[in-house]
Amino acid sequence: MVRVTDAYDAIRRRHVTVARLDESAGAREERHLGKKTRVFPGERIAQVNRVRP
Repeated sequence: MVRVTDAYDAIRRRHVTVARLDESAGAREERHLGKKTRVFPGERIAQVNRVRP
């Protein structure tokens, strides 16, 4: 688990993000919380490594 305290979304809203890297799938799962409101605006999965067969 990684905590990013100064993250931004696509429309430049500030968030606190918690991310987990799944090395076997090569994906990073991210959960975002509004920095001021602590509202959960969303999550995303980013492919960060090539998956090996």
